[in-house]
Amino acid sequence: MRPLHVYPDATIIEPDVPRRSRLYNLAPRAVGTPLGEALASYGLRLAEAHSLPFGALIAEEVAPLMSSAARRPAEVGEILASGAASMVIGELGRRWCGTLSALTTVALEPLTLLKWEEVLSRRHLVHESLRFCPECLDAFGAEPYEPLAWSLRRVTACPVHARMLVDRCPACGLRQRSIRYRAVPGACRGCRAPLRTATPGGPAPDWDRWSSASLSGLVSASGASRPTAAELPRAIEAAIQATGGSRTRLANLIGLSSTGAVALWLSGSIRPSVDILMRVCAVGKWDLAAFLDGRLVGVGWAPDPADIPSRPKRREIDWSRLTRQADRALRTDGVVPSVPALAARLGVSESSLEASAPKLVARAVAARRTWIGRQATARRDGARAIIDEAVASLVRDGVAPSARRVQTALPKPLSLREPALKEAWIAAMARNGLGACPRGPACGRRPTTT
Repeated sequence: MRPLHVYPDATIIEPDVPRRSRLYNLAPRAVGTPLGEALASYGLRLAEAHSLPFGALIAEEVAPLMSSAARRPAEVGEILASGAASMVIGELGRRWCGTLSALTTVALEPLTLLKWEEVLSRRHLVHESLRFCPECLDAFGAEPYEPLAWSLRRVTACPVHARMLVDRCPACGLRQRSIRYRAVPGACRGCRAPLRTATPGGPAPDWDRWSSASLSGLVSASGASRPTAAELPRAIEAAIQATGGSRTRLANLIGLSSTGAVALWLSGSIRPSVDILMRVCAVGKWDLAAFLDGRLVGVGWAPDPADIPSRPKRREIDWSRLTRQADRALRTDGVVPSVPALAARLGVSESSLEASAPKLVARAVAARRTWIGRQATARRDGARAIIDEAVASLVRDGVAPSARRVQTALPKPLSLREPALKEAWIAAMARNGLGACPRGPACGRRPTTT
């Protein structure tokens, strides 16, 4: 027998195996820079990596972990309808970020503005459509992404190229929505044409350049410490002292007619809008991210006060005239508009309509419900006629008019599982001398002869 060879002792080192993830753990793009990727863009790239539509990824992987089965369809619709606003800040954004982080084992909070949620007002923060810089998309190469800064309403210019952002497809002219069921990063939400071929916007004015660069700084600072709600009143008090020590002086500089809003900011009752914050920082030439953190830090350049646009005056609305228009719209014989559609037709926001004309909103809701009821009744009446004809035709052909065969004759949304349509099927069977299967419409067995 051959002698055994004795090898020297060896130290076994276990390899550092990363934790398994349900979805691909794609690396976010440009984190910590002004063009850091948005969470919505990360979701689009993740869906593309799995060869899935974005809506299918939400419905199959994300929504089951975010809500119960009963709430799931509404959750998916809410995310798709609200667009990027649901993924930037707020409760839904926090849940979306946490769920996607759990599925990919990647820290995704820097792709949002969740760090600033205690000091940043959500009013007019996120734009409902996607604005983009064609030159940046071209520079991103074969794997484009969409920066978080592009989804912010006050970011109207590219912080890199100092050109105005555009929002139309170069091929079909469609205005780009931030999220759609089959959206792909860097491509038109309609025709899928590459957005990098669009004509770049014109040179940005000084105010647009400065405000866009300042808000982009929030994106690049998203990985730092989280400011608390007490920081903002302290920064506003410091701004008052730096501009002369008078609330009236600060209010006049930023275009306010009274100091009431300033007093509310100092008390912490409300937060100033992003537009107001930009004006305060422009007056003192301060860095926005540091201001939200309670500190006054100067910047090298800020627009001249003469270049800061005046605040738009509140529009006077003739509610009596709009009420008459709404009443005419609700008395139509066609489609009765919903409250959001009615507000859009009148040219006002839904919140203004609900606050200023609650009786009109109540009438609109009642009229809409009545119209929906009439539509449902008409649909069921039409379905009964289709069921009668389908049963009679099958009987003439010598074929058993089972529930499955009759169901194929009905339009897609209708089902024999509805009590009214089930009764219509049973009645049609009885008129043709047949009895329905005792197991109900779900059964495909041959009906019994009476």
